Amino acid sequence: MFKIERLTRFARKVLWAVLPSLVVVLVLSFLTQVLARPEDLHKLLGTWQFWLRVALGIVPLLLAILTAFLLAARFLRAVYPRLRRLEAIKFLLFSRFGRPSFGPWMKIQGSKITMPENSVLTRIGGPGSLIVAGDNAVVLERGGVFTSVQGPGFPQLGPFERVYDMLDLGPKRTCYTVTAMSREGILLDWTVEVQYQLADGGQPLSNGAFYPLSPDDVFRASTSKWIREDGWKFGQDMDWEGLIVISQAEGTLRSILARRPLDQLIGITEEEEQAARIAIQKELEDDLRAYAPKVGAKILQVRLDNLRVRDEVAQQWIESWKARWQSWSAERLGHGEAANIYQLEKAKAEAQAEMILEISQALRGFLGNPSFPRQAISQMLRLRLFSVLDRADFAKSSRVFFPTQTLEALETIRQPIEGRIQPIVTALIANPSSITVTESTTILATIGDGQGNAVPDETEVVFGSSAGVLSDVSVKSVNSVAQTMLTAGSTAGDAQVWARVAGATASMTVKVLPGPPADVSLLVNPPGTEAGGEIELFAEARDAFGNPVADGTQAIFRATLGRLSASAVESRQGRAQSRLLADGKVGQ
Repeated sequence: MFKIERLTRFARKVLWAVLPSLVVVLVLSFLTQVLARPEDLHKLLGTWQFWLRVALGIVPLLLAILTAFLLAARFLRAVYPRLRRLEAIKFLLFSRFGRPSFGPWMKIQGSKITMPENSVLTRIGGPGSLIVAGDNAVVLERGGVFTSVQGPGFPQLGPFERVYDMLDLGPKRTCYTVTAMSREGILLDWTVEVQYQLADGGQPLSNGAFYPLSPDDVFRASTSKWIREDGWKFGQDMDWEGLIVISQAEGTLRSILARRPLDQLIGITEEEEQAARIAIQKELEDDLRAYAPKVGAKILQVRLDNLRVRDEVAQQWIESWKARWQSWSAERLGHGEAANIYQLEKAKAEAQAEMILEISQALRGFLGNPSFPRQAISQMLRLRLFSVLDRADFAKSSRVFFPTQTLEALETIRQPIEGRIQPIVTALIANPSSITVTESTTILATIGDGQGNAVPDETEVVFGSSAGVLSDVSVKSVNSVAQTMLTAGSTAGDAQVWARVAGATASMTVKVLPGPPADVSLLVNPPGTEAGGEIELFAEARDAFGNPVADGTQAIFRATLGRLSASAVESRQGRAQSRLLADGKVGQ
């Protein structure tokens, strides 16, 4: 990257440093020649030999300057043995007068130096230039003192300023098998998958960067290191990733397993095993989410694979234990179902016998009374039947035969016979009918008698909902209308809302939509390709509560190299997909 301004500034500094000394020496040389032959001054000024001797007077100064640079370069090579002589001279010139061009330079990609690998910047430091890729950040230091944190772009290095650490800002995924023991001392292997990323501190996305950059979190991650004993299986140096995956995740999972017996880790059925795994996974994820900010990171997801027992004898014992428990549970379940069927049939027979006895006694009394009108017998039979059912509603055995829904339906039939008004919910609406998470909507229930007539005020209406929170559950009607307020929770989906009055129920659905995008992650597969290849791009967007954004949310893809199959894609279930087609250019 040649710039004429940079070269002009370099030349101006060189002249400003050297020219005064040259002028002084040139004047002294002129005076020396004049004082040596003062009688022939007029003739000497007109000869070229005089001016040659004057010019030769500055040669010692030039030799002294050259000698000083060579001695300084030799000293640098003694301090840094791998430094070449030309590199040492350039370092001295650039440190004193600045750089006439972009070089020396160093490219950082994938949290490592890609080219040139053996640069003077890695051995001694600046002045120089860095080319930092869009998903990387660097921490700079000089003389053991941290100077700054730089993100993607072209940061400049000052004299003796070096790269202390290089970090990848993109999401990472690590699978690691943890060996632990249960409370009984049985050896277990459990593979844990941790997805994590450097925290962004809520910073916006800057130009040229693929991910937001938080200097404080980058510095915290860079300085979060452990030095272990020489010959340790994971190497002597452990960075922030090792602290999360190996130190914290492994240590926490071992502690969790050591507190639990084996029968709490391995269930009899697959559903029980999954429930145990989810509980342990949540405990592990909560611990890692609390620890990650200490090393400048954030946890994206934690997953546990199936638990494996190392000892074959213990594995056979587990399978035998499962078989015994399954046999015992099947036997107990069979006995329970048989007893349940017996009690059900007994209750049915008792209820039917009681109902027949009551009705037959009522008929005997009606038929034996000649003064009782025949047309009233059917009405009295109905009332007698309802009297029997009322008593059955209070008997536990009868409730098996007469479910609550049946009794409510019979109550609806009885009230018109007795001349009572049966209020029902004629309309149930929500305004608005769809809301985003944590927002509220008004639920209105209109009640009547089913024949278009209003019901008395103070009629009690009971509201319920499968999700969210209702401001009032029991509401008294006013002008045949009862209302309450539904506030959605943090989970998107459908909320079933119902209103019940005097046994009559009406229901409706309120859609709870996700909020605006608050967290976006980008996954690439594969991370790199050759010219002419393709890279799958997956963008996943969630709202502030972790819900996938609404379908149809537009995702905009941008790439500095290559060609995108689609730059604007509508999301489905919170995800949008595109492809990057390499066009033959090398880079990132």
